[in-house]
Amino acid sequence: MEFTYLVDNKPLLKKIKLDFSRSRLIVVAGVENNAFEIMGGVIAGLFPIKKEETFSQLEEIVKYFSGELVVHNGEMPKSGLYIGADPDRHILFSKVREEIFAQLGFDIDPYEVIKRFGLEPSFLKRKIMTLSGGEKVKVALSIIFNKKADCIVLHGVLPWLDVNGKMILLDEIRRSLKKGVKILVLEQEVENFKDLDADFYYFDGFTISKSGLYDIRKRKKNLLKLVAGIKSGINMSKSDSINSDDNLLTFKNVYFDYISKKGNSLLLNGVDFTLSNSRIYGLTGENGSGKSTIAKLITRILMPVEGKILLEDRDIKAINRQELIKRICYVSQFPERQLVYGDVEQYRHKAVDTGNGLSIELFNSFFDKNKSYPISTLTPLQLKMLLLFSSINMETRLLILDEPTWGVDIEGQIEIGRIIDFLIKRMERLSILLISHDHEFLDEFSTDTLILSNGKIHRLN
Repeated sequence: MEFTYLVDNKPLLKKIKLDFSRSRLIVVAGVENNAFEIMGGVIAGLFPIKKEETFSQLEEIVKYFSGELVVHNGEMPKSGLYIGADPDRHILFSKVREEIFAQLGFDIDPYEVIKRFGLEPSFLKRKIMTLSGGEKVKVALSIIFNKKADCIVLHGVLPWLDVNGKMILLDEIRRSLKKGVKILVLEQEVENFKDLDADFYYFDGFTISKSGLYDIRKRKKNLLKLVAGIKSGINMSKSDSINSDDNLLTFKNVYFDYISKKGNSLLLNGVDFTLSNSRIYGLTGENGSGKSTIAKLITRILMPVEGKILLEDRDIKAINRQELIKRICYVSQFPERQLVYGDVEQYRHKAVDTGNGLSIELFNSFFDKNKSYPISTLTPLQLKMLLLFSSINMETRLLILDEPTWGVDIEGQIEIGRIIDFLIKRMERLSILLISHDHEFLDEFSTDTLILSNGKIHRLN
């Protein structure tokens, strides 16, 4: 197939040519922009949609979904299924069991659906709001692979999955390929597909070209050299930092559970750990182990069932909300849910009005002052940076980045590294907590790694 996708009579995607004749599995890596996501939706048959009369503030969003599709050669898939990088877009109901029945009908055994991705029967009773991002993705994937379609498009799901989840996904892909299903994967973690008979392409932000796995590896290797240079600078800054042994954050015998409060299957079961000043920590663990919950407990979005959390030896319960916001900067998995204004300029003006020089400097280094950036058009990287820039200040002591590489290409990860490097050099007592499944990213940037498993923290130096 070969197609062009027009928005406002201009090509957003130009001559996208995908050849499924040799292999039914195609993996596309490259620039993570809006066009990358739209490409997956077009191939799955989601776009273009019929453009109805809309409110003016929605025009900027709708125009991308209601463009003009021009097919040059071949045929588009007759039926397609799509999973994007945001799992909440694919789950509509309040409980797992309800979601399965709604999408697959009442004749199916819901446990047979979820066990494909290693989920237990008790999982069917879970409320969607209690699931981690990775668990939501597993539910969505379980449902998708129980449906029938000519083509399945998977965009950015791997960063959500733990090691076991990734292995199961690859097995499901193999089964679908044997059934004759075409599978398009839009993903940066291409190494996961090296043992499958896949064709690899590279997307430059506008069009694609066929590229061997070796070429993508080489490109990534060259970029990782830049990461090594950044990390070297970070470590140099850290070695010169003062008071690096001071306790910044302490968890003392912390218990937490979403469901039963004091039930037998606690999510966090007596967690103890300490973060020091002027360090970069990585936090990893399986899906649903409680990584994001740790972040929400630190920021007091959630409160522990038992135990204490101390910030600079003060119980966070005794710290007022405004001071806590100044001390802790939290960039969640879904930054758009923490953003309230509609344009980047509004956040830039707020930084100017409050005299936040650090924020202004960051904005000016990343966002062009002469361009308009409606929130609805921002890439995942831009959303993360916007939330970070608008939240951090010189009094910030702990920066939490939850899944920072989700939806971010290699160049974007380099940009994150540069921002980390800049902040470390400007703020000598700042510590950073990176929460991620991306072990390669954690290896490159963290100086200490915490592993959350079975409700406990295990520490690696």
